[in-house]
Amino acid sequence: MHHYFRYYGLPTNIDYRRFSMNVDGDFVVMQRFTPPQPKEEILLLHGFMEHVGMLAPFICSLTEQGNSVSAVDFQGHGLSGGERHRVDNFREYEVTLGKALETLGEENIHPRVIIGHSTGAGVAAHYILSERHLPWRKLILVAPLARSRGWRPAKLGYYAANMFVEEIPRRYRHNSSDPTYVEKQRADPLQSGRIPLAWVRAMFEWEGRFRKLAPHSMDVDIIQGTDDQTVAWEHNLRFFEEKFPNAAIALIEKGKHQLLNEGEPIRSIVFRLIHRSIGGRL
Repeated sequence: MHHYFRYYGLPTNIDYRRFSMNVDGDFVVMQRFTPPQPKEEILLLHGFMEHVGMLAPFICSLTEQGNSVSAVDFQGHGLSGGERHRVDNFREYEVTLGKALETLGEENIHPRVIIGHSTGAGVAAHYILSERHLPWRKLILVAPLARSRGWRPAKLGYYAANMFVEEIPRRYRHNSSDPTYVEKQRADPLQSGRIPLAWVRAMFEWEGRFRKLAPHSMDVDIIQGTDDQTVAWEHNLRFFEEKFPNAAIALIEKGKHQLLNEGEPIRSIVFRLIHRSIGGRL
């Protein structure tokens, strides 16, 4: 763990706890970083193929502002067990989210602010639309997933590829203007160069269920880059505005998909917006 903390740059000068959870037979890890007298309890959810370690700069920013951060590695990601990056149904992610909230609740820890990036944002949004009544004060969605970029061609490609293979090579998109992050992402020992087609199928099925859910009055802030080549962000903003009529949206000019790992000055702008959102509204 010392090497893990040093490699990713996670905060070491504050209280740290690690929770091990059994989620339908998979070993799932959640970490908690707590400064003295925390202002807010936050639960952080990463995107597909990412993990807690790669969110270290953002976690440091949150804790430096006096917030306690609990962060989950979804099954198949990061320090958690399970087949690498595979789920057969996105409900598996929601079960993990529920288990994380339950585990924290047993310790009398009750996150009121949920922050999700990409797939993590979509999972959090789907979860509250499904569960309806949760004691969350704020949901912050960063480059949220509903549909991926090139949705229809991706569907056609999936059905063609699924006849012959179970996984496809990962396409590393230019998803950040920070060359250090891009290099680290490609060399990351906890990520993979292959995408299971089971995950792609699960995403298509999940999006269909997502569309059928009724809107919610939840206090939601959405932060989205205008140069995002990973998700269909124009469609997704319309989608999330429909699902959360009270949502506030901040567009980041030239921001790519990895807004939490963008180059400067974009990353500082995103962090300031999120700190403002935690305290009130964008």
